[in-house]
This record gives sequence, C-alpha cells and structure tokens, in this order.
Amino acid sequence: MKKRAFTLIEIVMVIVVLGIVAMIGTNIITHMYEGYIRSRVINKLQADSEQILDQISKRLQYRIKDSVVASIDGNLLSYKKLSDPTITTNYNVLEWIGYDNEGMIGEWVSAGGINRFAGWSGFIDLDNASTDSSAFVTSGSRLDKTKIDIYNLSYDGVDLNAKGSGAAIIFKCSHDNSVASYGYTGATHSSVYPVHKTASNTQLIFDDSTMPSVDYCEHYYLAWSAYAIVPENVTDAKDANGNVLYDNSTPPNKIKDFDLFLYYNYQPWQNERYSSGKKALIAKHVSTFRFIQVGSTIRVKLCLRDDKTNYGFCKERAVY
Repeated sequence: MKKRAFTLIEIVMVIVVLGIVAMIGTNIITHMYEGYIRSRVINKLQADSEQILDQISKRLQYRIKDSVVASIDGNLLSYKKLSDPTITTNYNVLEWIGYDNEGMIGEWVSAGGINRFAGWSGFIDLDNASTDSSAFVTSGSRLDKTKIDIYNLSYDGVDLNAKGSGAAIIFKCSHDNSVASYGYTGATHSSVYPVHKTASNTQLIFDDSTMPSVDYCEHYYLAWSAYAIVPENVTDAKDANGNVLYDNSTPPNKIKDFDLFLYYNYQPWQNERYSSGKKALIAKHVSTFRFIQVGSTIRVKLCLRDDKTNYGFCKERAVY
C-alpha cells in the first residue's frame, strides 16, 4: 500500500492554523494575567483605603463637633468652619480638636483585676461651694488617672498637674463657635479654657486667673490635642513612561499624587500650628482627599492609586 505524504499546501495550512491558535491562546493568557494583576491591585487598594478611612474616622469620632475647620495648605487667612457652604475643593487640610477619650474611659488594671471608672466625668457640680469663676468640681472624676493617660499619650508633653501645660476644657453649651474662638488663627481662644488639676482628684483650676467670669454649663469636654490631616509631597501622577496622567473630566485635569499625614499633639489655644505637633504617615500615592460636612455628619472621600500599574480605587466614609 502506497503511503500518502503531506502536500506543501497542507503543511502551510497546518502552520497557519497553529499560528492562529497560538495567537488566540497568547491573547487569552495575556488578558487572564492582566485581569489577575488588576484584581490583585484593586483588592489591595480597597483594603488599604478601608484601613486608612478607619484610622481617620476613629479620630474624627472623638472630635469636638463645632471645632472642625478646613484650610488651603494651612494658610491662616483661608481657615473656615467645615460647615461653611462656601468651602471649595481647593480646601485640602482638615483640622479639629479631639476630646480626651482614652482618659475618659478609665479602665485600670490592679492586683484585683480590671477596675473601670471615669477618668473625667464630663460633669460639673454647679452646687458645690468650690465651683466658682476660678475653679470647678467635676464629681465622679479620677483626675489622677486621667493625668497619667494624657502624660503618656502626649509623650510627656502635657502634664495635667502643671499650669500652662496644654490641657483645656470646652463647654458643650459654648455659643462662640467661630474659627478664632478655638485658637486656630492665633488671635483668641474664647471657647477653650486652659486648666490644670489641684491636689484633689475632682477639681480643675483655670490657668488664666485674669479670665472674666465663666458662664458655666453642666457638661464639658477635656482636651489636650488638636488633629490635622494634611497632604504633602504633591506632584503630578505619571505613567511608566513619565507622561502626566489626566482624569476623564471635560476639560481633563491632571491627576495628583501625594502623601497624607496625620498631625497631632499640638494645642491651637496655645498659639501652636499643626506643624508644631508630631506627624505620622497614614497614606502614600493618594490622588484625591475630599471632605464635606452635612449637618453634623462629615463625609470623607479617599482615592488611592498604584504607582506601578496606575490603577486606582476610591472609597467614601460617613462619620457621625
């Protein structure tokens, strides 16, 4: 029986078919790999943005609500209350005074186990004979424990026992809620009253003996630090070839790339700016950081980008 050989045309057709199959297979593998890379990067950006917003919202949760302000690069002339409807997207620095949540919780470990009690109660005994224009009694407090908390958290910077160390109270019924009243602009701090403790663990004395008569209300916050979220190292985002990246708006805008820092351990009521405090990096390669206040709720938007693939991810969080 005579064996049949492949003709040249048949061989060429086989080669062509194999080439097509190889090309299709290569494209499929390439798309699968690109999809895997995209999925992995987006998942990482999503997890990172969730973690960063957790950090921001946990700090904002313990804010003095009327003390939240915004500014453009920390410029003194640009400071506005976050509730001001004239704030634009140019306002990129978010700043607020936080009350001392850790010192208020009052959880302490002793030989007998864990004891729970208020470090500072937040209440003033208006009927006590020792409550006057120079001092007040805060019944139910253990200010000796609060003093230790604040001293440790402030890196030994704020000593509740010492006059002028940086601790202060803010009355919940305060009616002077302007930007200046919290000391941000260095002019006054009429809503913030610097204090220190006496030998008693339930009494606080006002630092300023010349301060006019205080219009007391029963509830107060104890504070020792302000906080600021500040974008730094701002540049134009670029691709792997060094080309500047643009968004999809009309006309298109350059996409920014910056780091986000949290400033803390500073006191505006002592004429300190956020640059006087300590700072910690909370995010790299941020393209968008926006915030707005609706009623008493703050909405924060954060967009991160991967500097190697240029994929991005945005997430929002509401803080009540």
